[in-house]
Amino acid sequence: MLARRGFLTSLKFATQARGAASAVLLMSAALSGCAIGSVGTLAAHVQRHDNVSVLSIYSVGLHVRTQADDPGAHLGYSRRTYFFAVDDMLASGWYFLRAPSPERSAFAQDLMTLGIDLSTTAPDAGLSVGYAHTRLFARVPIDASVHIQFRSDLRIEKFSTLPEESSCAIP
Repeated sequence: MLARRGFLTSLKFATQARGAASAVLLMSAALSGCAIGSVGTLAAHVQRHDNVSVLSIYSVGLHVRTQADDPGAHLGYSRRTYFFAVDDMLASGWYFLRAPSPERSAFAQDLMTLGIDLSTTAPDAGLSVGYAHTRLFARVPIDASVHIQFRSDLRIEKFSTLPEESSCAIP
């Protein structure tokens, strides 16, 4: 009976140790932060201003970005803000662990990283170490005409596409 009891105690200890090891692995993975595309340890906040949807994505840790207009990866803290026109209106609010990802590219971006950032697209293709902050005010097709109205803090307030025949007119 004593031998059997020792075996059961060892088995119980081994099961508890495996459970504790699994918990430690899960906690370390969660604390390290990892996201791929719009899924992972990230938070997103969507705001609406007139006819503009503003999507801000906050991430800590490793984030592999798969968006067509902002591909790359970073390790550290990042806040990436994307501006979408009325066609891509997103539901306002906070999103956790999964960010909304519109089908179209953003017409403007405000990208900030504290850590290591690898960007693979213009205008800031390359590797940054430390603090990197890029504002891209207009990413529109070459044949499009747009009017963007800014507030005093350089936030976009209104976005409108102009008809082709009045490409230089401001509404």
